[in-house]
Amino acid sequence: SLERDVFPNLAEPKLLNGMPFDGYFIDAGTRDSWCEAVAKCVQQNRFNRGNLQTNSWFAESIINSDSVKITESMIEQKVKLGSSTICSSTILRGSIISDDCIIDNCMIGKECVIGKNSKLSNLIVGHNSVIPDGTIASNGIWPIDD
Repeated sequence: SLERDVFPNLAEPKLLNGMPFDGYFIDAGTRDSWCEAVAKCVQQNRFNRGNLQTNSWFAESIINSDSVKITESMIEQKVKLGSSTICSSTILRGSIISDDCIIDNCMIGKECVIGKNSKLSNLIVGHNSVIPDGTIASNGIWPIDD
């Protein structure tokens, strides 16, 4: 944590500097705060590229099925979405979400493959991860350390 670990150590020996900031700022240092920030940016139309559809932002996603359901999410470029449900999540460039998945409150890294019939919630998925078909995972980080 910058606020708890780094800044106090720099401030005590007077090595910390700052300057006023008048722009738009959202603290998005955790998965939950990131998902909340995306929802707020969608609500306030804060993106300068891509397009808003209903209550989600899309860079230029390729949707493979008419039955994909997406709410309060951010979908980056070259993402392929199967027939799945995505809620309050971010899916980064080049990832593939297979059919019959439920992705809820997740951050999916770049170039990931989420196998069909997977159910992910409250999860951060690292870049280039491959999640097998039928995976059920929540409340953590993938890949899962043993």
